[in-house]
Amino acid sequence: GADGGSAQLGLSVEESHALLMKLEDQRKALERLQRENQMLKEVRHSKDEAISRLLHDLQMAESARESETDEAKTPATSMESDRNFHHRELFRVRRRNQRLLEILELKQAAIE
Repeated sequence: GADGGSAQLGLSVEESHALLMKLEDQRKALERLQRENQMLKEVRHSKDEAISRLLHDLQMAESARESETDEAKTPATSMESDRNFHHRELFRVRRRNQRLLEILELKQAAIE
């Protein structure tokens, strides 16, 4: 039986029992770590969803703001020169890029 197998390996009953207990502890630890890992995956997934919703909301707000700006002021209807219009557009694009970079940094921080 079990003692015969232990004896063939040169282990005493106590050593066999200690190894079985250690193996059982490792099995429990593995199960705990797997549960924790699953929980962390779920947290990451919910954070990713929240970030996606926030990004979408920001993009929608930005689009709405751009539409209002485009309807209110165009180079033809405002008395701006083409150069001033170009500077305003550059500023708007840079500001939008800055916001997107901030969102990217938040997402990376959330993942870490």
